[in-house]
Amino acid sequence: MIKPGRCPAHRILLLIGFCLLASCQSDLANERTTVQEDQPARIAELTAAQRTELNAAIQEIYPQSKIQLGNNAFSSSHILVLASKQAKTPLGTLATGRQARPTNIFHLVHNSGSCVLIHIASGRRFPLSFTCQPHFD
Repeated sequence: MIKPGRCPAHRILLLIGFCLLASCQSDLANERTTVQEDQPARIAELTAAQRTELNAAIQEIYPQSKIQLGNNAFSSSHILVLASKQAKTPLGTLATGRQARPTNIFHLVHNSGSCVLIHIASGRRFPLSFTCQPHFD
């Protein structure tokens, strides 16, 4: 009878397991580094070109919606919440009750000198061509 750990097949399986574990830890370390570098950001004065680029990124998430950001988007906060159109009753009054739609939240972050727009629900990241300033609450 072969004792556990003495069989060559057991040793190979252990070696493969350790390699997989090491690669997972490496991926987690890289992910933590990316997240740690993200700093809340803001845009002092939003230009028309910047607003067009932000609108295009948001349009990728919500292609059926016509969303136009205002001139003050991300000027005082790194968070953008898009309000959903509220449901109405057949009589035209606002329906009451729970909304089943997810909240539409975006964060603007400064990461390694670049400005990135993040859609919170999907985790999608949109690198932007312009710079933004770190925003400290």
